[in-house]
Amino acid sequence: MSFARTPRTSGGIGRNARLEQDRTTVGSSPGRLARILTDPSSLSIIIDNLNEVVILADPSGIVRAMNQTALRMLGYASGEVLGLPLAQFVSRAAFAGAVGLNRLLQEGSAHVHAAALVASDGTEVPAALYAASILNESGEPGVVIIVAHDLRPTRELEELRVIHAVALAASEATNEAALVERVTSIIGDALYPDNFGILLLDDQTKILRPHPSYRRGRGETEEKLIPLGEGITGSVAATGRPWRLPDVNQEPKYIAADADMRSELCVPLRAGDRVVGVINAESASPDAFSQADERLLSTVAGQLATAIERVRLFSAEKKQRQLAEALQRAGVALSESLDFDTVLDRLLQQIEQVVPFDSANVMLVEDGRVRVTRMRGYSGYGRGVEEQVRQYSQEIASVPGMRWMAEAGRPLVIADALAEQQKVITPIAGHVGSWAGAPIMVDGRAVAFFSVEKRELGFYTPDHAESLSRFAGQAALSFQNARLFAESVRQTQELSALYDTSLVMGSILDVERLLRLLHHQVQALMATDIFTVAMYHASSNEVEHIFQIQDGRIKAEPGPALPLDKAGLLGWVINTRRSQLVGDLAGETPPMEILEAERQVRSWLGVPLVVRDELLGAVSVTSRRPQAFGEADRRFLEAIAGQTAVALENARLFTVTERRAKEAETLRESAAVVTSTLQQEDAIDRILGQLSLVVPYDRAAVLLLREGAVEIVGGRGWEGPSEVVGLRFPVPGDNPYSVVIQSGRPYVLGDAPKAHAPFQSPPHSQINSWLGVPLVVQDQVIGMLSVDSVHKNYFTQDHVRLAADFANHVAIALENTRLFEDTRRRASELSTLLEISAHLRAASAREDMLPAIVEKAGRAVGAEYTAVYLLDPRTGKIARRASHPAMPIRPESPWDVDEQVILGVAEKGNVQLIDRGTPSEEDRRGAESPRKAAGWQHAVLPLRSQDRIVGVVQLAKSAGRKFSVADLDMLTAIGDIAGNALDRANLMETLEERVRERTRELALANERLKEVDRLKSEFVSNVSHELRTPITNIMLFLELLEAPGKEDKRPSYMGVLTHEADRLARLIEDLLTLSRMEQEGLPFIPESLALEPMLSSIVSAHDARASDKRVSIRLKQNPGMPKVVASREQIVQVFTNLVDNAVAYTPADGQIVLSSSIEERNGSKYLTVRVLNSGPPIPEDDLPHIFERFYRGKTGRESGERGTGLGLAICQDILARHNGMVEVETLESLGTTFSVWLPLGPAAGG
Repeated sequence: MSFARTPRTSGGIGRNARLEQDRTTVGSSPGRLARILTDPSSLSIIIDNLNEVVILADPSGIVRAMNQTALRMLGYASGEVLGLPLAQFVSRAAFAGAVGLNRLLQEGSAHVHAAALVASDGTEVPAALYAASILNESGEPGVVIIVAHDLRPTRELEELRVIHAVALAASEATNEAALVERVTSIIGDALYPDNFGILLLDDQTKILRPHPSYRRGRGETEEKLIPLGEGITGSVAATGRPWRLPDVNQEPKYIAADADMRSELCVPLRAGDRVVGVINAESASPDAFSQADERLLSTVAGQLATAIERVRLFSAEKKQRQLAEALQRAGVALSESLDFDTVLDRLLQQIEQVVPFDSANVMLVEDGRVRVTRMRGYSGYGRGVEEQVRQYSQEIASVPGMRWMAEAGRPLVIADALAEQQKVITPIAGHVGSWAGAPIMVDGRAVAFFSVEKRELGFYTPDHAESLSRFAGQAALSFQNARLFAESVRQTQELSALYDTSLVMGSILDVERLLRLLHHQVQALMATDIFTVAMYHASSNEVEHIFQIQDGRIKAEPGPALPLDKAGLLGWVINTRRSQLVGDLAGETPPMEILEAERQVRSWLGVPLVVRDELLGAVSVTSRRPQAFGEADRRFLEAIAGQTAVALENARLFTVTERRAKEAETLRESAAVVTSTLQQEDAIDRILGQLSLVVPYDRAAVLLLREGAVEIVGGRGWEGPSEVVGLRFPVPGDNPYSVVIQSGRPYVLGDAPKAHAPFQSPPHSQINSWLGVPLVVQDQVIGMLSVDSVHKNYFTQDHVRLAADFANHVAIALENTRLFEDTRRRASELSTLLEISAHLRAASAREDMLPAIVEKAGRAVGAEYTAVYLLDPRTGKIARRASHPAMPIRPESPWDVDEQVILGVAEKGNVQLIDRGTPSEEDRRGAESPRKAAGWQHAVLPLRSQDRIVGVVQLAKSAGRKFSVADLDMLTAIGDIAGNALDRANLMETLEERVRERTRELALANERLKEVDRLKSEFVSNVSHELRTPITNIMLFLELLEAPGKEDKRPSYMGVLTHEADRLARLIEDLLTLSRMEQEGLPFIPESLALEPMLSSIVSAHDARASDKRVSIRLKQNPGMPKVVASREQIVQVFTNLVDNAVAYTPADGQIVLSSSIEERNGSKYLTVRVLNSGPPIPEDDLPHIFERFYRGKTGRESGERGTGLGLAICQDILARHNGMVEVETLESLGTTFSVWLPLGPAAGG
């Protein structure tokens, strides 16, 4: 036979050795070959003459023979090997895989494999194994023959080639990355094409990072970073010793990057005593690496480590040379200018020449805080990140990294900025991978910091830190020179500004010009966004902003006056009388609540304005940048504020003197004008006109106190007086008018809509500040003046004082007009009452009185419409009997008021004032489509006769005219006169009507008595018939029972007797129940009842009777129904009566169904039982009467069924005593349903 030899599929360094691929014919007869191989003499001749290693084994893997070549190579004597397992002489790799010796032994097929032989001393000899199984005569595996070719000469040549190539690459290398990539290619191409590469150790992070040239296996999808000491590679790097694993699955420390790998060899890259990385190889075959492989990689690793160290030293030397040149250029650039801003600008430009970065910034130190003043590279991260860095400001002590640099005076490098955010100086937004920073030290103190940032993790090294440190030394000198120069220039500018201010301010008496000058001088030295001056009013303990410039523009409304404790940061300065500096409002918390406008800025500086120990106010400057002001700015602002305070006080005194003289003259002239008339309307008009000369306003009103309310009697500033004239505000009440009237003192609302919500709605919707002053005559408040402005916090204490002085004169003038008007009105009222009284006395009938009442009452108070309603004492109804002008009664007319209002006045006797729409001209002519408009007021008053109300009078005024207290007094007097007159006339007119009414009532009562007598007669007839029928039947069947020869029919007779007796008993029980109901009532014994069992019993009791009539009767089971509290006996009677009726009136083949459910009605829950029968519907004429006693409907009378008409009446009465009810619903298609509703709660009883 013949066997084939095929190439190996996996293995170690011998992988590229040539394997013989030809087929060798061993023999054509399996039996003959087997006999030769088992013959010792023949075997010795064949194998001992071969130069190759030959081993024979049986199918179980036991060695049976070994030639001399094999014994010499492996170091054994001929007698030592027989009977030993084949695995002792061949490496484990030869047994594994699809073409391994294990498969050969099992299947008997021929194989060729690359592996190693194992010598007696344990060393491995690389060899190419040719293996085949020889079948015996029966066709089964008989002998396994293994022929091995020594590969050591080929291996040594390949190792020398690799070592030479690596040495050549090392000697030529100037770049570390290129060197590692070239060596990986040399070794990998020659020896390890499957999974091989180099991992370099990062000295800072102590992490092994695979070089980009690393050749990964097919199952490895991503790069893995190995911490020092972890896994196989980490352990080799930590110990400095190689590690060879025959089977990685047996090693717990192995980190699986590729699940296909089975064995691994890793050697360290050592340069002297330092490990710089490892060379790692992995194979998919177990035990794929030999000692020779380990020696070769260790030799190559030594060459590569030495070369890497040499290249790194060369690179470091080059960097130092470049750094020195860059530092020299930076020093020259920084020292070319003494301008501080220029130095800051150049700082970032020069850092880039020394240390690479993606983004960088410079931070200045001021009062223990740092703020970013220059930045570069952040725009690429988005506007949000850029703005965050620009606004950055922090206490040095709050940032560990910054604090450490300031104390140590040394740079700081953070390899992973995201992992150590608390140490990093600038804000982190996910863009910073590694970070480095350094302090600029002057006289042992950090005056600034700069930081650089890269996206990559671990980019910055201690070398970068050293470069930053050297650069910071050069920057410190430039910093110091620029700062000294800047301070000198600043001092000169401050002295010049203070001198110029002192020369000019003494001659300026205009406050706005004065404050403009102050802003100009401050802005020249300080970059401010908002400049504010506020005055303090000690009398009201308020702070008022009088001047503000924001972004170069003067604000027309600097702001309202605020209480001192609500005035924000300026209030803080005024309260403490000391200057205050806040570097960053976003990071610092002042000891008070700041204003909303102050939350929009970052830096704030304020100083008090004090002259001769008197506090005038404060001045503040703000910036939207953090840390925009320093101690130098504070000192300058304090100095110039002192000069400004003196100038402000001089201007204030001059203004006060001039204003007081004008005020006195204005008050004198105004008083003379308002007191020169006795006509109230004319006086009010003059008051409003003169008031504008005393207190400027947008709108003003005069209000008088009338009947528990203060009413507007005149106004100016609205589109029309009707908008407000007649408006009343209750006193006392929740309104500012009530405050003035009750306190008798002026009252000011700086923010009127906020203080009083109605000021947000028409007609007051434009009021923003409000002032009210009382009108007082002889210590009595008679009214008030109110003025308002569209501006918030408009009215000052001076306005209050002037308004109060003017109000004293107004009160006298109004009191004089009131006395004059009262005298004239009283005379007119008496004349009108006498005229009405005389006219009513002359009239003999009500119809003659009514036109006079409506016409004269309306004319007396100036009403445009008047109506009289008379009350019918018998029905309690009220109807309109007369009106002026006469109008048809139409719905929705604005001349009508709701009938309930009329009835309410008639019932309670009170007076009602109602506002409604205005009728159009068509309404006045009686048109059918009235048009509504605002402005009507109705007065509804009772017409009294002594203590009795006989009617109501309704009057209406339009165009905003209102009924006054005097009008109501007049109408009340008219109502009393008219009521008495109408009552007298009505008394005479109703006597005859009462007689006729009594006659009709008697006739009706007589008819009712006749009907009751008829029903009782019918009842007696029915009861007699009902009693007689069962008694007759009972007597008849008793006679039949006694008759001889009827013994077989006695059971039937007994059934009839029982039925008739039951019928008689039910009839008697109904009569007794009715009797008890009418007398003392049914006994009520409540208990908790489950209706389902009760209904089931009732259905069973009627089942026989229903079956006789071929009627189906059933109960729908509903076991979840709750119990009810009721009288068992009475409820049983209810359902028995209902089921009796259903059986009686349901025709043959019909059905009766009882069902129960829980339902809600009018907010209460009920247990509802329905009794449905499919019989004919109840006639519509009978439905209203079926629950009446003795009533039998048409269906009952025509059916032939016996009855008294009491069953349903008894049901209804019983259920009413249980707070329940019974209802009936009848339809042609469905039949008739009686529904019983029982409350789920305590029963009523009785």
